[in-house]
Amino acid sequence: MLKKMRVITMFIMTALLLSALPGHAALNAVSTDVNPANGFPLWYQDTAGVALEQCNFMVVPDDPAFNGTAAQNADLNCIAGEAEEAFWWAAEVAVGPTSADVASSLLVLAIEGAFLTPNPDGANQDGQQASFARVRIRIDVNTAGDYTVTHPFGVESFPGVVPGAGFDINMTRDIGGLALDFATTLTGDIGPFLQCLNPAPPAGYLGNFALPCTVTGSPLGTNIFEIVGPTSTASTDQFNVSGKLFSGLSPAGLTFPERTVGTADPAPQIVTITNTTLNPMTVGAPTFAGTDPADFSLAIAPTGINPCDPATPLPGTVPPNPPSTCTMEVVFNPAVPAGGLAGLGARSATMTVPITDPPGAAALPVVLLSGTAVNNISAPASHDFGQVLINGTSSQTVTVSNSGTSNLTVTSAAVSGGNAPEFAIQGNTCTAAPVLPGGTCDITVVLAPTSGGAKTTTLTINSDDPVTPNLALPLTGVGATSAEIAGQAGAEGGGGGGGGCFIATAAFGSYMADDVMVLRKFRDTRLLTNAPGKVFVELYYRYSPPVADYIAEHEALRTATRIALTPVVYSVKYPVHVLMITGLVIGGIAYRSRKVKRYN
Repeated sequence: MLKKMRVITMFIMTALLLSALPGHAALNAVSTDVNPANGFPLWYQDTAGVALEQCNFMVVPDDPAFNGTAAQNADLNCIAGEAEEAFWWAAEVAVGPTSADVASSLLVLAIEGAFLTPNPDGANQDGQQASFARVRIRIDVNTAGDYTVTHPFGVESFPGVVPGAGFDINMTRDIGGLALDFATTLTGDIGPFLQCLNPAPPAGYLGNFALPCTVTGSPLGTNIFEIVGPTSTASTDQFNVSGKLFSGLSPAGLTFPERTVGTADPAPQIVTITNTTLNPMTVGAPTFAGTDPADFSLAIAPTGINPCDPATPLPGTVPPNPPSTCTMEVVFNPAVPAGGLAGLGARSATMTVPITDPPGAAALPVVLLSGTAVNNISAPASHDFGQVLINGTSSQTVTVSNSGTSNLTVTSAAVSGGNAPEFAIQGNTCTAAPVLPGGTCDITVVLAPTSGGAKTTTLTINSDDPVTPNLALPLTGVGATSAEIAGQAGAEGGGGGGGGCFIATAAFGSYMADDVMVLRKFRDTRLLTNAPGKVFVELYYRYSPPVADYIAEHEALRTATRIALTPVVYSVKYPVHVLMITGLVIGGIAYRSRKVKRYN
């Protein structure tokens, strides 16, 4: 937190002094595209045409040329998101020169990014990204007097320095530092970028920050850190340099939304190739590799501005002109999996773009590609009707969902196999019109057993789904007498009652019917929790089975019983509604009665 407060204070001071301070203006351009992971520009470019991408740490990966320690060869983490501070470039003299006049010294040069304001939870806040060009000098002196400091980007004068506690010379000059204003950093003192000369940097980097090196690149020819004091001079040419060359290709990865297999991608994503060098650049045709290379390809007719053409090299950048760019449009068209449903899910590949920068060596920037392959149709794996009264009926609704990205057309649905004659499709909204992505439709199936025992069949739903055009769903149930249903209810405990809702089961045709389950729940949670209710349930179990059998054998009685039980079920299911309606009716009658008495 203290570190962030110091950064914020520094930014405020910079904003006040910015107009009064001269700058080198030795950087040429900054990317207008930002890294989606952290909101900072993808690159900064200097007047020599060198473009660098942002890195959170400043040590290059393992390189045999350095043979450093594990700490020196730590992994580099570039463009890695929510770091508190991150650098496009930095050069430091961490252990500065000393002399009779100088006790210790530090030089920091950087193009740096930071968040101005954190969120209340401490996370970095989007919209508060800022960048700045930094020159920092800190020196402890032994001798009072005037001091002159020479560094690669200028000469600084410090008159009348007096030895004391802390840093006797403590200068930080940051140019930039305003939220989302990345262009002002171009006017700072930094540029062009220094790079290691000896030892030479690893390929793709300007230096290994863990290993000091001599540098080249000072616009003044002063590739040193020198301190001239009243009686002596301290100097070094050893700098620690960090900087990773921008690959020329952005973004580094594309993530596509879910797509139904076998359908064309209507929304290509764009990859931009930027020539930040001074030389013409030839962009070759990309190649796809990895796990699922066939699922990704270039759009047949790119619509982006200035599509990449191997026959037309991108011109080099001549500062102060902006870098030239071209675009490639990538589409995700997942293939129908040979393994059926098991082949759906994550798909990935890499896209390698051959970029040649004569007379330099070829570069092979890689874009990581990912997406998710889905199919359209989905439905519950199976449906169990439970026990259904012989010569009675019970229905189940199969909900079909379109979980894909294109319309689903259901052409037909049918039951077949097993006890198919005892099952029938009673309703079907799926064939009426295409099911839109995210939509559903229903197929209602009725089981009407004509005999006892297990009943099975298969509901087959035919559609244009590319993976399961003939979706097969097993349907099961059991034909049973009212006595068997009652016995099963008793075996299951009946919720504590020792038997089933015989008359309701006979009327609605199934012990598992929704209305029967409502009455069973009322029995268990209301009637069986008090003495009068228990007496009623006991009498009901004693006398209702023969009545239920008689009702089950006569369709007219079953219909009449269902009609009679409907208000009872509604009252149990929606007691508040019933009380409100009853209150309104009683209130209306009372009001009407008073009104009649008033006029009589």
